[in-house]
Amino acid sequence: MKRIAALAILAGAVLTSCGDDATTPEPTNETYVAASGSYMLHQNTELAIDTATKAVSETPAPSDSTVAGAVVTYNGKSATPFYAFVGGVAFDTTYYYQDGAALYTSIPLSYDIGGIPLDLGSKWAKIMDQGATTWTALTDSIAPIDLPIGGYKLSAKLNFTGQSLGSENVTINGVTLATKKVQVDLNARLYAMAGPTALPVDVNLKVMYWLADKVGLVKREQPAAIVNLGLLGQLMGSPIQAVPGIRQVTTKYEIK
Repeated sequence: MKRIAALAILAGAVLTSCGDDATTPEPTNETYVAASGSYMLHQNTELAIDTATKAVSETPAPSDSTVAGAVVTYNGKSATPFYAFVGGVAFDTTYYYQDGAALYTSIPLSYDIGGIPLDLGSKWAKIMDQGATTWTALTDSIAPIDLPIGGYKLSAKLNFTGQSLGSENVTINGVTLATKKVQVDLNARLYAMAGPTALPVDVNLKVMYWLADKVGLVKREQPAAIVNLGLLGQLMGSPIQAVPGIRQVTTKYEIK
């Protein structure tokens, strides 16, 4: 649930670059990673889309509580783990670290194509840069992997980009916070290959984050989307695939 649902149909391998594309005035000293012991309560809503009508439906999902742990080394970076619990049971961990003006999070690189799941771990992606209006969030290439259909292999190129959407107030338990709203576009081109034949599939999804100084992530939304898998989807019996979304809103927090 806390994992970005957009990545349900994407794959990842080695992070090759992260950088700025455009700059604005000098960054501030704002911080967006809460200290160890801080916690948040979240209200979650699952978003589903009908592939025929494109109508979006919302279904309440279990609320979760998230606690910031002590700084650890994760994927080569000193990062703060955020442990999520539902009904007192741990179910997910997300990592964040801030490097100057830039905020990074661990993106789960897992996907599902026609019911075939693959999990290739996670990589760092830049989700905010206080000194830029647009930036490169993740550039990645995926080496061919085997698909269990007719000898096909899958490879891909990922090009995730970020952009600032300005400021927006978010009210949590009667307290109004000024937040920076950002969007990360999850752009990928997948290739299904059998010998010299390659079937390309373009996948373009997005996720939005609302971030408050000295608090961190207070809201996240990934809209549900429809992806046309083209000839690859026809081979797998599902040319049109619905990608579920999620909305997560903080309802209470305590920062240490």
